[in-house]
Amino acid sequence: MAPITDCMKGGQFCWTEAAAKAFKIIKEKFITALVLALLDFLLTFEVHCDASKVGIGAVLSQQGKLITYFSEKLNGEKAHYNTYEVEFYAVMHNQVLGFDTFRELYASDPYFAPILEDVVAGFCSDYHLHDKFLFKSNQLCVPDSSLRLKIIAELHNEGHMSRDKTLALIANTYFWPTMRREIYHYVETCRICQVFKGVATNAGLYMPLPIPTQPWTDISMDFVLGLPRTQRVKRSTGLSHFQVNYGYNPRAPIDLAPIPDLVRKSSKAEDFIEQLKKIHKTTQESLKQTTEGYKIVADKKRRALEFQVGDLVWAVLTKDRFSVGEYNKLSARKIDPLDIIEKINHNAYRLKLPTHIRTADVFNVQHLIPYRGDHDEDVVADNLNSRANSLHPGGNDEE
Repeated sequence: MAPITDCMKGGQFCWTEAAAKAFKIIKEKFITALVLALLDFLLTFEVHCDASKVGIGAVLSQQGKLITYFSEKLNGEKAHYNTYEVEFYAVMHNQVLGFDTFRELYASDPYFAPILEDVVAGFCSDYHLHDKFLFKSNQLCVPDSSLRLKIIAELHNEGHMSRDKTLALIANTYFWPTMRREIYHYVETCRICQVFKGVATNAGLYMPLPIPTQPWTDISMDFVLGLPRTQRVKRSTGLSHFQVNYGYNPRAPIDLAPIPDLVRKSSKAEDFIEQLKKIHKTTQESLKQTTEGYKIVADKKRRALEFQVGDLVWAVLTKDRFSVGEYNKLSARKIDPLDIIEKINHNAYRLKLPTHIRTADVFNVQHLIPYRGDHDEDVVADNLNSRANSLHPGGNDEE
C-alpha cells in the first residue's frame, strides 16, 4: 500500500510505476480465494504461532499448504499479560489445539451425553461445567476422539514411564471411562519401552530333573576339593550317598579295604539285594516328595507362560551372551521380534536369530517376552480410518 499512498503526498496526485505494480498485487489478493488443503496424516504437520498485545494466532500447515488456522483477541485479564505471558499463552493454546471441539463432542458421546444432560438439569453433583467444558471433580472429561490417544502419547513419551505411573499422571488431569485400558495398551505396545526396558521375568514354572530309579543312571562331574569328612546324611533322603549305593555306611576309610570284617555280620546275597531295593525305593519316594515340595514353593513366585511355533517374541540378551568388548549398558536389551522355530520343552525355545547375532539360539522362557505390536502402526491406521481412536472401543473401565 505504501507506493499508492505516496502518490497523494505533497498535495499532488502522481501515479507511478511502483504504484501500478502495488495496485496489481492488491487486486490479485482480493480476487484469489484462499483454499484450505486436505490434511494427510502421513505427512509432517507444521504449527506456526505468534502473539501481540492485541491477540494471538496460529496456522497449521503441511508442505507449505494451509490446513487450518486459529486466532483469538485478548481481552479481560489476558489483555494485561506481559510479553512473556502472551507468548507463553500462544504456545500453550496451540499445544492443545482441538480441545475446543470437546464442547460439540460431549452431546454425541455415548458415555458423557447422559451425564451432560443431568448436569444441565442439576441432577448430577459429581460433574460440573466450566466454560462449557465438562469436569469430573478437577479432571477434564475427554470425549471419544483421537485426542485421547494424543494425550496418552504426549505424556507417556516425555519419559516413557511405566503403565501405572503414566495412568497416575494422566488421571490427575483428565478422565474418560476407558482410560486404564487404553493407557495399558499404549504402554505395552510402545516400541521404545519394549526395546530398552525389562530384562528377565518370572515366567516359566519350575521344572525339576527326572528322578533316577537306581544309582548311576545319570552321571555328572564337578571338581570340588578340600571337603571335610562327615557322617551327615542327605537331607532329602535321610541316607548318605554311600548307603544308597552299597546298603551300609562305612565307619572309616579302612572299611573300604578288601579285608575280612569280623565285627560286621555278613548277610545272604538275597537279603542284601532286597535291602538295597528297599533303600532305592525309599530314596526315590523321598526325592519325589522333596522335589514336589520345592516346586510348590518355587512356583509361588513364578507364572506359567508358553509359546507356540510361529509366535513372535522379544528376546532378552543377557550380559553373558555378548562377545568380549561388545556389551554396553546403554545398548538395547532386546532383539527385534523373532520367530519361534522349535519348542524344546515348556521352558526352552529355539529362535530364528539374525545373522549378526553370535549367540546360542535356545532361550529360556524367562528371557522371552510376547511381542504385542507397535502402537505407531496403530496410530497411522487409526488416523486414516477414523477420528476416534481404535483402542478397545465400546467399553469402559468402570464396568
